[in-house]
Amino acid sequence: MQRAADNLRIIAASMVECAKSGHPGGAMGGADFITVLYSEYLVFDPEDMSWPFRDRFFMDPGHMSPMLYTQLSLLGKYTTQELKDFRQWGSPTPGHPELDVERGVENTSGPLGLGHAFGAGSALAEKSIRAKYGEWTDHKTYIYISDGGIQEEISQGVGRIAGHLGLENITMFYDANDIQLSTEVDEVTSEDTAKKYESWGWHVITINGNDHDEIRKALDECLDTTDKPSLIIGKTIMGLGAITADGTSHERKVDTHGQPLSKTATDVNATIKNLGGDPENPFAVFPEVQTHYEAVLEEKRELSARRKALENQFASENKDLHAKLTKELTNERPELDWSSFEQKKGAATRNSSADILSWLGEEVDNMIVTSADLCNSDKTQAFLKKTTEVSASDFSGKFFQSGVSELTMAAMSIGIGLHGGIIPACATFFAFSDYMKPALRVAALMETPCIFIWTHDSFRVGEDGPTHQPIEQETQLRLLEKVQNHSHRNSFLALRPADADETTVCWQMAFENTNTPTGLIFTRQNVTSLPNNSYEASLGATKGGYIVNEDEGFTTILVASGSEVSTLAEAAEILRDKGYKLRVVSVPSEGLFRSQPVEYQLEVLPQGMKKFGLTAGLSVNLQGLVGNDGIVHGVNHFGFSAPAEVLDEKFGLTPDKVSAMIEAFMLD
Repeated sequence: MQRAADNLRIIAASMVECAKSGHPGGAMGGADFITVLYSEYLVFDPEDMSWPFRDRFFMDPGHMSPMLYTQLSLLGKYTTQELKDFRQWGSPTPGHPELDVERGVENTSGPLGLGHAFGAGSALAEKSIRAKYGEWTDHKTYIYISDGGIQEEISQGVGRIAGHLGLENITMFYDANDIQLSTEVDEVTSEDTAKKYESWGWHVITINGNDHDEIRKALDECLDTTDKPSLIIGKTIMGLGAITADGTSHERKVDTHGQPLSKTATDVNATIKNLGGDPENPFAVFPEVQTHYEAVLEEKRELSARRKALENQFASENKDLHAKLTKELTNERPELDWSSFEQKKGAATRNSSADILSWLGEEVDNMIVTSADLCNSDKTQAFLKKTTEVSASDFSGKFFQSGVSELTMAAMSIGIGLHGGIIPACATFFAFSDYMKPALRVAALMETPCIFIWTHDSFRVGEDGPTHQPIEQETQLRLLEKVQNHSHRNSFLALRPADADETTVCWQMAFENTNTPTGLIFTRQNVTSLPNNSYEASLGATKGGYIVNEDEGFTTILVASGSEVSTLAEAAEILRDKGYKLRVVSVPSEGLFRSQPVEYQLEVLPQGMKKFGLTAGLSVNLQGLVGNDGIVHGVNHFGFSAPAEVLDEKFGLTPDKVSAMIEAFMLD
């Protein structure tokens, strides 16, 4: 085992040398824990890495990717050449790991703190599935975190929630090497980490993180702890084994954190020799290490086969139930008759969303909804009324109260999606989506289906004032819609429905979208239903944009998303009484609309025709749709504290004022 850990240290450091960039020191210090974990504790099937009931390893510090890649290569998941191609174009070994379950990478990790939140969400999903289908589904979640992840504010939320819920299936290893990228840890913090986690209800052990026997003892103790999550504080040595040319230790040095050893006082060849390797062949796997991992792989096959036998027994005794579980784990959505759902006309779209959530609470058994202490205002309480809250004593419920922690809530919801088997949705006010952006971006990169519900979508929050009134938030999401993921799709689907019926269609799109995360953006205020609207009429939203109504021989096109579409529809009626001929277009998702064939886009928004755009956010939201053919009236400043109807009047978003602007534009 010691030779295996030293072999890992050599290869990990050599990867960074080949790439001429990277982080060798942490990988060298963490090699002992990951060697023991993967050799003796982590349960997985080497021939079926996506087996749903495998133990999961979530790595928070993505800069320590050489450690993970090397460990997985020793298990046959990466070739030596792929390790040598670390950080290079087209390589499966990017600088920070990206989700690749078949190779053993459970999450994309880069921004510190997110990875362990994904792990906590995954652990919550495991508990939910276990509560519904039985103890045979039991599997563990191992998390690896560093000083940086502990310092990131998101660790506060994860620590609090995991402790409060008693997620005993979590064992988190804190690589406490006292060194970070530009300083030693004691220069930036003096907290007692153990006491902090104990106060949150964690089981905490402090060990020598480079001692295999202490690691084993700690892991055994954690597995025996059945009522709370466990934290192992492993005091490790940054750059363990690094020496200078004269044999002096160069361990515990800041400069080994974020650059090749050759750029420090370390002598690379001497270090490789010190660790028992050959400087002429630093990627070589020691024969005894090769033999060791052959035995490890065989043991994993046998252990996973025994676990799978339990599943087979369950399947034979519960055929229908097992079939249901299989569908859930393969992300197959239940078939719902969305066309049968009747909406109340003229409702706020958050209320229309609530009615759908109430329906989903009855129709969907594998959905978990969470809210950042706003369920009575973002209307997710409608779902809660159909189920119970998740608690430390009962994980059979489908509603998770996350408290005031938007970023943690988002990241844990994404972790639920990463686990599979559960459909995650989380909610808060749209202005607070700002807290969630780091998690949204990584979810988009990982292509993880998760539904984000945002209410109070405009300045019409009114008296709450500008802190609660989103202005630029929609623009930020529209930008994310335009970013392509690695599967060449729009990386995010942002939907802002115009009325109650469009809300149904947009919810259907979100629910059925298993390729990317989705954002649903709803109003606080009541919205006049579009003329002659229905579920069938709103199906045009599935193309991102569609014609709401039009006059024969129309000369001007009116474009908007969300509640502004009804404002345009009312303004259009005022203008039609004056003899003007118009087309009204709703575009709940510009990204989806731009993904349609050009012929369809030009059919809806033909070039050369006058276009007037209306938005309650930044004008840039619609400038790409209006182009050089017209103008956009938007809100290009922060809001003010006043009743919504006063703000509508002041900002020029009443039907009368909008119709006057449109008329002036047409006559110009």
